[in-house]
Amino acid sequence: MPVPANIFETGGNENLPTIDFTFKSDDSPNKLLEIKKRRSALKPTQPKATSGVGHELVKVDNRDARSPEEILRAREIEAVKWPREIMSHAKRKHFICDYDFSKTIFADAKFPPDSEIHCFVCNRIDGDLLNCRGMFSGIVNKKKTRCRTKFHLNCLMKYNASDYNAQYIVQAECQNELLCPLHFCDICYLDRRKQSAFSGYLVECAFCMRAFHQKDCSPMGCKDLEVRLQLEDGVKYLTEMIVCPSHRQKTRVTQHLTVCCDCEIEDKKEELSKCKSCVRSFHPKCRTVKSVNNRPVAIDVCEFCLTGECVRLRTPIMVRWRAKEFYPGRAREWHSTPIRLRKHKYYDIVGYCLVEWLIDGKLSQFSIASIADCVPMFEKSLKLYGKNQSENQLNAWRALLDDEMLTPPRVFPVLKEVKRKLDTARYFSKDCEKAICEPEVNMCNCAENDENRCSTEDCANVRTFFECPPGEFIVEYAGEIINKQELERRSAMIGNARDNEANLYINHSCRPNCTPIKKLILLKLRNDGAYYDHRIAIVAIEDIEKDEELTFSYQMENMLNSAIPECKCGVENCSGFLSKSSINDDSKKSMKRKASLELKRPAAKKSKH
Repeated sequence: MPVPANIFETGGNENLPTIDFTFKSDDSPNKLLEIKKRRSALKPTQPKATSGVGHELVKVDNRDARSPEEILRAREIEAVKWPREIMSHAKRKHFICDYDFSKTIFADAKFPPDSEIHCFVCNRIDGDLLNCRGMFSGIVNKKKTRCRTKFHLNCLMKYNASDYNAQYIVQAECQNELLCPLHFCDICYLDRRKQSAFSGYLVECAFCMRAFHQKDCSPMGCKDLEVRLQLEDGVKYLTEMIVCPSHRQKTRVTQHLTVCCDCEIEDKKEELSKCKSCVRSFHPKCRTVKSVNNRPVAIDVCEFCLTGECVRLRTPIMVRWRAKEFYPGRAREWHSTPIRLRKHKYYDIVGYCLVEWLIDGKLSQFSIASIADCVPMFEKSLKLYGKNQSENQLNAWRALLDDEMLTPPRVFPVLKEVKRKLDTARYFSKDCEKAICEPEVNMCNCAENDENRCSTEDCANVRTFFECPPGEFIVEYAGEIINKQELERRSAMIGNARDNEANLYINHSCRPNCTPIKKLILLKLRNDGAYYDHRIAIVAIEDIEKDEELTFSYQMENMLNSAIPECKCGVENCSGFLSKSSINDDSKKSMKRKASLELKRPAAKKSKH
């Protein structure tokens, strides 16, 4: 009877017949060869090792030259079982923190030797352990050190706490690297912001595999820690970490909401299940979690507590106060605590938060409450718990709720910088420093640093007799802008002798082939607006042939009762002085408009300097 090759991988051979491999002296060579083939078919490709969470320990084939990222990309992305079958947040196996959960904010920590670091999923040290590609975050002086997290490749694929998916993270459209859960914000990732979750400054939990954005996503009920982390060099570095609310001391809650927190429907006919760890109620059919760590879940625990979700600070919440009714408020940071509450026994304790109450339409009074008594405000909360409130109070509730719902997703500084560069991009090359737009069709391929740039042999524009057309940018007229007092002292408006620019060598002519125009250059893009600066550019107003001198009209005016220098340009309509030329004003205006297509031409007014 044929024997399946994956007998050991399918979980046993109870129903398979016993096969006798006893060798006899009279067995023929062909029969022995057949027995060897059948014996090799029974040999498993990989021994099975069961961990505490039911994962299979798969050894990476050393003969495979591909990286772990390439191996995961080559596989078909498996259907994520989250949140039906989830895993709890794993404890840190690569970090030893000495902290007793007291009111102090200081703790000592160190990394164990690499040989003693276990897989953070299955807690085994055998097999091929892979290292995380990320960097450890939180060190105050920004000292870079690698992340010490280790894991088996197959264990990482099956880990799905907070909807973690290693196969998605290694994709090019995500991070393109093999990263552990300490390198993205846990709250943002659950909110489906799976790109911005990896950006920004993260602060890690000292006891589990979770991280959060320090400024915008600090979880309600956490505690800040200043950890003195000892590295391999023996020096202790100050590191910013937190203790997330998953490590709080849980107590049983007796009073609950009267509406399902998942569907927000108050159905008196259908019985609500009440969570033993928080004030939430839920319909059994609304809870999607069926098992945690391959174990069935209890009926008296809500999905929020099972998945270990967190609520951001500054979120509008409903708080059960003194085992009575629910009142609206907002979760605040510990540093906003009034002095009178800083001696409270639950001040800065894991599992408690500062609540700013909404009273008479104002956020002004504070109290300390357990996060088990808090739940994010939802749409039905106004109808359920605002029946006995005044109209002003209800309007304040609505404003607080609308402010949270209409808040756009957070934008990190790095994303703002990328958007600014895209919006203000003028050149195709990053090395170019000019801030003007030159059409690609008018530019040759000559290297900027070439000594014989645009020579007769190499330049495509020279070979095709392509010369400078009207409106083509020549150079920026750079110089120093001075006030009227300095003008009287120097008898000039812009002095360019201090700048080594090409405009230093452009002479005056009463029949010029160039003209100065004013351009608006974007300098900074800030939250309160954009900052621009006016610059002067020299542009062509007619076709300029090879070896033709560049000139423009200086248009000097007698403002200081001093003589205007004489002009010796020699053209037919020479005015005799370095003053305004006799060019037809209408033709000159049309050429200026052609030279600055996208910018408004400044009004032709006399300078008052």
